[in-house]
Amino acid sequence: MAVMIEVSYDEVDRAKQAWSTQAETLTGATLRIAKVNGGGLSARVAAEVRRFGRRWHTEIDSLATLAQDNADAFVFVKGTYEVSDLQQAERIRSLLPWADRHDPIRTA
Repeated sequence: MAVMIEVSYDEVDRAKQAWSTQAETLTGATLRIAKVNGGGLSARVAAEVRRFGRRWHTEIDSLATLAQDNADAFVFVKGTYEVSDLQQAERIRSLLPWADRHDPIRTA
């Protein structure tokens, strides 16, 4: 059974670009957070600043990876517009900008 999402190329491009932009923004944030060292603060406070930075670096890095994975999902969809099952179609549709999430899904 083939599952089709009725979505325009423009919508796919906009969604891919939005997710790519988010991935780039988050990657930039991880680079800035990695530089946090607590310099000029007491040893105790500097250690907490570094611990806080490591935790946020890990969290933001995972979000950047997820955003890039979402952008990559649109690279696949743009080439085929056909996905293997309803669950995958619903996932792709959920990644579209809010205004485009009404696009119908049909099965063939």
